[in-house]
Amino acid sequence: MKRRSLRTPWMGAILEELMKPPYFMQVAQQEAANGGGDDRQDESAPSAKSAPVIPKSASKTKYEADQTTAPVAEHKPLARPSGTTSNVGKGSTSGPAGKTSYPAATEAAFATTRKPLNNSSASKGVKGNLKAANSGARGSNGPNPLDKTQTVGPLRDGDGYGMAKLAPREVPPAVLQEYGWDVRSTMNLRGVTRVETGEGIFAVKLAHVHPSRLRLIHEVLEFAEQQGFRQFAPMIRTSSGASYVTIDSRTYYALRWLDGATANFASSTQVGQIAYALAELHEQTRAFPHKERLRTTPANLATMMKRRHAALNRSMERIAREYPHSELNSWLKEHRSRLEEDASQATETLASSACEEYLERETARAGLCHLDVIPSNFIFVPNGPEMCIIDYDMAAFAPRAVDLAHLLRRSLQTTFWTTDFAYVGFLNYNNVHPISSGEYRTTAALLRFPHHAWRLLQEASQHGPARPWMDALHSYGAHAERRQQFLDSLDTQIASLGTS
Repeated sequence: MKRRSLRTPWMGAILEELMKPPYFMQVAQQEAANGGGDDRQDESAPSAKSAPVIPKSASKTKYEADQTTAPVAEHKPLARPSGTTSNVGKGSTSGPAGKTSYPAATEAAFATTRKPLNNSSASKGVKGNLKAANSGARGSNGPNPLDKTQTVGPLRDGDGYGMAKLAPREVPPAVLQEYGWDVRSTMNLRGVTRVETGEGIFAVKLAHVHPSRLRLIHEVLEFAEQQGFRQFAPMIRTSSGASYVTIDSRTYYALRWLDGATANFASSTQVGQIAYALAELHEQTRAFPHKERLRTTPANLATMMKRRHAALNRSMERIAREYPHSELNSWLKEHRSRLEEDASQATETLASSACEEYLERETARAGLCHLDVIPSNFIFVPNGPEMCIIDYDMAAFAPRAVDLAHLLRRSLQTTFWTTDFAYVGFLNYNNVHPISSGEYRTTAALLRFPHHAWRLLQEASQHGPARPWMDALHSYGAHAERRQQFLDSLDTQIASLGTS
């Protein structure tokens, strides 16, 4: 008679996780199998308070294009093939967002561009454990195996709005005529019209910014392309050389169609590719000569954070006053002290001399930041330059820590604050341009401020404790402990960097 196991599935998952060798041993075993790597790792188990998030010696690490194994993130970037035509568009369903295995392309065809780094390619030059306790992401497409036993869902901050969600308007035929295309077919998709022509496939969109801003964004992107940046959907000029077409008080512009899939923020591979693309965009546009025409609105981050802190306090006070016996106020009583502490710490950090010096220096020599870092604004193109950036409506010249913090926060929220995603983001930014102590501090402050709760509480205080706000707030609360562990660990490591 077969003996019945008393072990439940969730107990099995935990035991399976606990029986695995420590992460640093997996890296060491992998390097031994590859015949390289003599760095000795600390053989103590990682703790949530001290496990490294910041890569060490990342700037000294070279990307190995032929590397095929990756213990943590299967980040194997592709070079851009010679003669490749970017077919540009948004929301194509030609492949799954998490797919990462494609044939390698010719390195020489795109040799002038530095390549993204992943966790495994840096392991030879990085001492110490690369993971935080319980982070557990060992594949590129999602959180650790324990997540299948958890009931905590990913936070959605930024998803669900933007141009990809807007219903497309019929593009007037006169707009297409301005481009001189031999039009063969058109198709209205979500927020864009796909136009197949004898000259290629294009995406035509209704602009949501002033034409002068659209023209300037076009100039900046053309400048970036001249510097070697390729990871974007090029805007197409009309037959007369214009950046857009205005008909009946509406402005339209065209891009090359991107044949790819919306980015997956639960893939450490793709998060690394996005980080690299954003950092390269910023670096290749630092020398743009007219950046004063496209400055960011919140030029002073410390002032912006003070305003948000005050708005958060007003929202919490209004909820306590107008909804004293509601589920919303009960939630707020449980989390208010933590929210106030995080907001105060973030505000104070941004006002520190280290952050002020970094922001002053980087504002003077800023490159272009995207400022709308959500999955639908990045397209994974398997047969092109991998990860392409689209929708520059909010783009402006600003310190790059703003984009980095947006990316890390949203990917960490999606993956239950799995440390690998922060590690690969920092690693790729550092590879493009070394991250200073002041930049780390600024990024940590932007991560520390409870932006998601601030938005939700603003909506709830104005419209009442509706179910959507409550569900989102409960999800935020369920992430609170992991979020706190990550932020405390990051602060500890930044403090050890000194003030250099």
